[in-house]
Amino acid sequence: PAEPAAKLAAAATAAEAERKLRAAERPPRRRRRPAAVAATATGLRRLASARNLQLYSAWRLIQCFSCCFEKNHLPLLLVALAPPWLTPARRAAAIGAAFVAPHVATLALCQPAGVVHALGVHRAIELVMCAKLGHALVLGAGGGVLLRSPTCLVAHLVLGRVLTELSCRLAPLAECELVDEDAARHAEERGGESAAASVVGVVNMLSKPGESLAPLLGVALLDASGWRAGGANSMPDDSVLIGGDSYRTTATLARTVVAVAVCVTVAQLVLWRHYSLKR
Repeated sequence: PAEPAAKLAAAATAAEAERKLRAAERPPRRRRRPAAVAATATGLRRLASARNLQLYSAWRLIQCFSCCFEKNHLPLLLVALAPPWLTPARRAAAIGAAFVAPHVATLALCQPAGVVHALGVHRAIELVMCAKLGHALVLGAGGGVLLRSPTCLVAHLVLGRVLTELSCRLAPLAECELVDEDAARHAEERGGESAAASVVGVVNMLSKPGESLAPLLGVALLDASGWRAGGANSMPDDSVLIGGDSYRTTATLARTVVAVAVCVTVAQLVLWRHYSLKR
């Protein structure tokens, strides 16, 4: 019995030695990066080599800022700049229309006979931005006459909100074109696999800071204009501005709102003109 046991022990020792030898000869295994880190690195590499993706991400960042700025501050600005006839019920109706109208307009533009099918996504978004810039420039060029008109200011706020949100609703169509471009450029290295989630994820990751900056810069702009909600410059019901500096405060606030709309839209148009996916 001792002889078989010795043979078994020798065989086990030889097997263990062989296993250690193979482990020593095997190259060290590289630690795999987490899937999220790998996906982020892949997306950033593609971003660095894709000019259209860079332009669209920058455009989307500004668009998120503009959309959140107008969405968050529309009720507050309607209170500050509202004419006497804009009762709380009418103000609520104006806010509701500003949020519903973009969806109706999107459906109209995307119909088979709509602008998107006739001119393409790129041109449709460009026309929306031109319309937003045009009505802001008309209001600003009107000088004190239009800026002192609460009705014109309310119309500017509501129309600007509608056009900005309309651009946001059309933006996913442009992202589809980016996905198609990425698939065409990297089809061979991926073996036909889709990278739609990677492209959309990179765009969303880079555009999210705009949502955080909008309320911060919005409050700073309102504070710089001299307006205070519920303070010395407002009525107890926040319906109109009063006080010795009421007209100056209202004009400053109106100019600030128009200047933000003009600067944001001009920056977007400059980026959009260099965006080469025209259809």
